[in-house]
Amino acid sequence: MERYLIDIAATALAHGYTLVSNNDKDFKGIKGLKYVNPHSI
Repeated sequence: MERYLIDIAATALAHGYTLVSNNDKDFKGIKGLKYVNPHSI
């Protein structure tokens, strides 16, 4: 995973945000991260 993606995930976790992205490969498995892929809704 690239550094900028780690920063995005860490920011979402730190602030309790839900991350909205179609990047399932990198974000889906992060423990505690609220994640939504808008293309799968």
